[in-house]
Amino acid sequence: MKHSRLTLSAVIVASLLSTTGCIIHVGAHENDNNNHHKANKHHSSHDTVFGGIDIKENQQVKNLSSVNGGIDLADGVIAKNVETVNGGIEIGHRVSIKRASTVNGGIEAKSELTVEKDLSTVNGGIHLRANSTVGKDVSTVNGDIKLNGTSVGDELKTVNGDIILLNNSIVEGDIVYENNNKSSWWKNKESSLPTLKIDGSSQVNGRIILERKVILEIEDEALLAKVERKYEK
Repeated sequence: MKHSRLTLSAVIVASLLSTTGCIIHVGAHENDNNNHHKANKHHSSHDTVFGGIDIKENQQVKNLSSVNGGIDLADGVIAKNVETVNGGIEIGHRVSIKRASTVNGGIEAKSELTVEKDLSTVNGGIHLRANSTVGKDVSTVNGDIKLNGTSVGDELKTVNGDIILLNNSIVEGDIVYENNNKSSWWKNKESSLPTLKIDGSSQVNGRIILERKVILEIEDEALLAKVERKYEK
């Protein structure tokens, strides 16, 4: 009886170990012995609890979801909803997705990203590079937003992060710094304030709404007229 219990325990432990850290590879080479799990089904959804998801070049998939692991999209990937809880999202060149979000992790993209809807994080930054477009909002809570040659169809929103617009970036909607709801004595010290930086080639077609104090580094004086301060000075 004791032996059977030990055997059962060993099976359970082995099962947990085999699940933990499992990485889903889509489009991986069949002779890749480092893969824990290979998936070569195109146009399908993939999800995992323990481990990440790795989509190889030029693959077309549906929804991707991970709880404890990052998601990597190589060049030319087409996907729908890309979501993770504890992990970042790394995106290659010429990728097209519907939306992407993460709770504890950032979103880092190379050039020519196309997003139909939104990009969002809670604890992590968002960095988009040349010739990228986002159809709706880009938002964070605790993380920086950096746009380099990127067009956003609606709002940029954050609470505790820098926002940087460079190289002909365009925001069609508002830039919003939301209220951080803190009453700590240090919250308004300059060293703790986020920075909004907009270079002379970039533009904001909506308003710049500040619900908290922010350091402004805006090269185009015309954009300063769009600043609306909605906090107690």
